[in-house]
Amino acid sequence: RAYRSTLNSVSSFCLRSISLKQCFTRKFLTDYQHFLENKHLSKETISFYMRMLRSLYNYAVDSHYLLYLP
Repeated sequence: RAYRSTLNSVSSFCLRSISLKQCFTRKFLTDYQHFLENKHLSKETISFYMRMLRSLYNYAVDSHYLLYLP
C-alpha cells in the first residue's frame, strides 16, 4: 500500500507517465517536495513519500535498472 500511495502521489504531481531516470533527479525531487509542501501535507507525510522514493531508488539500483549516482 505504501508504494501504491507514493505512486499515486507522484502521478498527481507529474500528470503523466515518467521513467525511473526522470524521477530520480535532484530537480525532480526538489520540485516534488515543494509540490507536497504546497498541498499543506504534514512534514511526516512528506517524509514518508520521500522515504518511499528513496527505497524505490535503492531497489532500482540493486536490480540494475539504474546506475548508482553519488
